[in-house]
Amino acid sequence: MKLALTALVIGALLVPTYADRSDAPDPGAKRIADSVEAFSIDGSVDAYSIDGSVERLVTESTDAGVQTVTLGSDVLFAYNSAALDPAAQAAVDQLIEDLPSEATSVSVDGYTDSRGGDEVNIPLSQARAQSVADRIAAVRPDLSLTITGHGSSDPVANEYPGGKADDDAMAQNRRVEITITA
Repeated sequence: MKLALTALVIGALLVPTYADRSDAPDPGAKRIADSVEAFSIDGSVDAYSIDGSVERLVTESTDAGVQTVTLGSDVLFAYNSAALDPAAQAAVDQLIEDLPSEATSVSVDGYTDSRGGDEVNIPLSQARAQSVADRIAAVRPDLSLTITGHGSSDPVANEYPGGKADDDAMAQNRRVEITITA
C-alpha cells in the first residue's frame, strides 16, 4: 500500500498541470524581433547535380543514315506481358511522330533478359515487338516493317557479373529496338 501511494505521488509530480497563462504579458513585436537570430545557409548547402544519375528511357544512335531507337521494355510492358498500356502507347506515338517522312523500312526487334529461358523469352520478345510494330503500322501504313523476337540473345549488359544477378543489367537487356532506314 505504501509503495502504491508513493508511486501515485511521484506520478502526480511528473505529470505537468495546466497553467492559465492569460495573465502573461504580451511580448510585443520588438521583443520578438530581438529574440530572433540571423540565419544564413551560405556554406551549409552543397551543390547537387543529377547529371549521370538518371538513366534515359529512350536512347538513339545513328550510323551511316540508319537510326536506331531503343525503348526499355520496362517502360512499355508489364511483367510477362506484351500489351501496350496507355503510357506505352504514348511513348510509341511520340516515336512515330519523330519518324522521318522519308523512312522506308523499319525493323522492330524485341529482347528479354535471360530469366525464363528461350521457350518463354522468344515468344514474349516476338509478341512485344509485334505490339510496337502494330502501333507503328496503324499510323504509318506506308512503312515496310520487319518484326523479330530475339529472346535473351544479344544482351547489351552482363546480367551476372561475378556470378551474382544484376537487376539493372537485366533491365537494360529487356528492350525493343526500332531501326529506321531511309
